[in-house]
Amino acid sequence: MKKITIILFVLVLAAFSYISLDTFSKQAENLETTVQDEGIEVPKQEPVYLNITAVGDIMTHGPQLKAQYDWENSAYDFSDNYEMIMPLIDAADLAFCNIETVFAGEEQKYSSYPRFNTPDSLVKALKDAGFDVAVTSNNHCLDRGAEGVIRTINVVRDNGLQAAGTQLKNEQNFLIYPVKGIKVGIAAYTYETPEYKNSKTINGLVVPEEIEDCINTFNYDNLDENLKKMKYTIEEMRAQGAQIIIFYLHWGQEYNRTPDEYQKKIAGYLAENDVDILFGSHPHVIQPVEIIEDKEGEKTVVFYSLGNFISNQRYELMGFRYSEDGMIGEVIWEFDPEKQSGSLLEVKSIPTWVHKHYSNGNNYEIVPLPQFLEQEVLSEETLWRAENSFKNTLQIIGFDYLNEETMELEIYKRKAEEEIKEESQR
Repeated sequence: MKKITIILFVLVLAAFSYISLDTFSKQAENLETTVQDEGIEVPKQEPVYLNITAVGDIMTHGPQLKAQYDWENSAYDFSDNYEMIMPLIDAADLAFCNIETVFAGEEQKYSSYPRFNTPDSLVKALKDAGFDVAVTSNNHCLDRGAEGVIRTINVVRDNGLQAAGTQLKNEQNFLIYPVKGIKVGIAAYTYETPEYKNSKTINGLVVPEEIEDCINTFNYDNLDENLKKMKYTIEEMRAQGAQIIIFYLHWGQEYNRTPDEYQKKIAGYLAENDVDILFGSHPHVIQPVEIIEDKEGEKTVVFYSLGNFISNQRYELMGFRYSEDGMIGEVIWEFDPEKQSGSLLEVKSIPTWVHKHYSNGNNYEIVPLPQFLEQEVLSEETLWRAENSFKNTLQIIGFDYLNEETMELEIYKRKAEEEIKEESQR
């Protein structure tokens, strides 16, 4: 008797489910018809705008380490380096920086060039300044061996930043990073130096076999094959839902203010293969900004080199001033939720300069030049050096990519234009 009762119950439940589903389907059809017949407008999904910024090389030379030591608290504190640019970085939806050092721990002793090792507190300062992604693949990432590579990744992550370009064993070599509901694909690579006894090298240091897959690299001598690997990475990011793809490359020739043939080739290839934004570092000087349009009319913006964001590469040491200059690259990217596609909307930049001055010891400040030049308390020498830096940067990137919303400095803009014109006529 119980079996008959259960069977009857199942039959009644199935019939009810069929009726319910059929009724729901008819109601949906009636609703769609009503919307069409009565002309009821379905609310349109508004575009989503991403403000993406990036800066260049963050270095910690010996004089900087000394300057950032807090004797009162017996600790290193880098926060004052970033106070003036913090509002600009923090305002971005996604902000990148290149950390050109490693965090191998105090046990290995802190050091500068040629083998960097910096206190962990630098990462905290970068996080507090508003950065989201730290590029960790560069020619100094192997300065303290395999242990330094792995510990750097962990320190970056422990401080709330994403590491791009290096990863732990068996992790994928890119990030899928959600920002405002949009999946951002991020990949970073650094160049290799010539092989040593069939082993891969970075900055002349042999990459230990156990971490070869932990560092994203490319080799100029085998570039075509390496580009195909980058293309595969792009395809993997798209397969995982990436709606915008950003590459950050450590490339080019140091202190060269123009991109070389390899940079041009790589940029063109990545633009043809679905990369939306390309940021560059390593030359330690500003290089041009370019927009590449592919065969389908899709645009890719390339910042060939963002220059030094902070370092001790000064005129007094280098014999030229360009290594004191940097910029904040800005991209506004528009995403259409209905079409599920996005496009480049606006490209701007804010020139920056490393202001080194003495007050109870050396002080290093990254200053946004527009706001800095508005100050009325600058010494004659500081004013000249800041104006010269502004002119030098505009000489490379031009005036079209200058973020004029951050400045009311027509006098400095005109002055820079006149000086650039005079120099071109010499």
